[in-house]
Amino acid sequence: ESLVDTRKATSFDLAVLDLLRQLRGVMTATVALKDAANDPIRLADLHLQLADSYRGSAALRSAWFDTLAELYEQDRWFAEASVCHAHSVAIIARELEERKELEVDWNAFHWINQQISETEQIKGGDAGNVQPAGFTTENLGAKIDKTAAALMLAERFEAVGPLYRLIIPVLERNMNFTSLVSVYAELQQTYSRAAEVRSSGKRHLGAYFRVRFYGETHFKQEHNTDWIYREVGLTSLAAFALEIKEKCQRQVGHDRVQIEANEQLDMGRIDPTVAYVQITHVEPSPIAIDSTHSQPPTTPIISNDFLMHTNLCEFSYECAMIENERKLSREPAIHEQILKRTVLRVAPSGFPSTRRRLPVVSVHYEQFSPLEFACQKLNTKAEQIKKTLSAAANGRRLDVKGLQLLLQGAVLPTVNAGPLAYAEVFTKDEQREKYGDEAIVKLRESFRNLMSACQLAIEANASAIGSDQQTYHEVLVSSFDAMHERLQTFFGASLRGSLEPDGTSSSHPARSAMHILDMMGGVRN
Repeated sequence: ESLVDTRKATSFDLAVLDLLRQLRGVMTATVALKDAANDPIRLADLHLQLADSYRGSAALRSAWFDTLAELYEQDRWFAEASVCHAHSVAIIARELEERKELEVDWNAFHWINQQISETEQIKGGDAGNVQPAGFTTENLGAKIDKTAAALMLAERFEAVGPLYRLIIPVLERNMNFTSLVSVYAELQQTYSRAAEVRSSGKRHLGAYFRVRFYGETHFKQEHNTDWIYREVGLTSLAAFALEIKEKCQRQVGHDRVQIEANEQLDMGRIDPTVAYVQITHVEPSPIAIDSTHSQPPTTPIISNDFLMHTNLCEFSYECAMIENERKLSREPAIHEQILKRTVLRVAPSGFPSTRRRLPVVSVHYEQFSPLEFACQKLNTKAEQIKKTLSAAANGRRLDVKGLQLLLQGAVLPTVNAGPLAYAEVFTKDEQREKYGDEAIVKLRESFRNLMSACQLAIEANASAIGSDQQTYHEVLVSSFDAMHERLQTFFGASLRGSLEPDGTSSSHPARSAMHILDMMGGVRN
């Protein structure tokens, strides 16, 4: 390769060079497979390296994806297995499309991972560079069935329908009614399960952690690199830390591995004989959904948990600090406390992926003033209340106890020092002068948002409780009224939500509708 001047090389020379690179990649990865047998992360990387090296052969590329999918399924990583299977589906579909036997809606793959179509779809003159494997529509149907099975086990039900729509037109054209019956039976089961998890809310599609490795002599090329790991369900930080520590001990060959929870390492106290691993729990950053599109878009709001965890590229975590940006060692005064948010982006493939971890490619920081921090806390509390109410509107049983706990945290005198303290502190003359009228208006609207949510919650609670909780409810109502009066003295205006003539809020179902929902959910009236 070093003997060839690429500036003067012919297309044949460049093709030979590319072939040599692929052969070198195949030999290197094949030799390394045995050594990586006990390292699932490295093993997956090698399988993908081999699949990429065989991109000129549809059969071999598909085979390496299939092998990796089987490894994932053995370890119950079904989301990752489904992405690998979907790559094979795309490889088969591409060949059938080239032979004019299939019309492929490449957007169907966006429901699994948006990079699949970009990676596997042939562009222009690339078709002649891929050796066909002789795939048939029967191969496509069988591989779609495997992918759908993995998606079901991963509880990613919403992706199954778009995937089957690739093969349904072929089955209809061939009048293969037996297969159509099987497909529609599978879809019925899939959408029934989707309806169940939407009603119960008992689905957790992943937990995510930022991991940084520090120690050049221990981690070699991974030293000082950041990664996002996807873990199943409700994996806790403690459980993940234990798992990653054991993995790193095997990787570095000794027990001197130290887990760090701090955002920054104290470089003055670094021990070169110790391998350091920093771990932070991160949350998916919401993106917006356009429900008129047939595939998950990549642009920004979201309430659907499936879409939140599909093509997921951005994560964040927050850290409360005081204004000089020292980490908190004491409880600061409200007007001193700021919020620092760290936003991390991973490779554009996003999660779920063919890999269980992806490298962080960019980091940026957002900082919020004490008043902005207060507004965020108020709006977050309001959103928690509204989310509990909207869950009942979507067919779930109203979580009365959860709703009452949220109400207590907002309005009861014993615990409402937080919300009211924001109003008391930031409406003082010196704070008004510091932030200006526009910022104080934002604070007032945040309180209005919270009071509106509390009002809706009190109405729902009145519909849900029995006579044994009537006294408790009256305490909530009187506390809500007292809180409103105090806020009115701070802001000089009523912050109650506007009600419709029938006494219900315009943003909430009528009380009769709530009665019906409560009865359906088994809530007492």
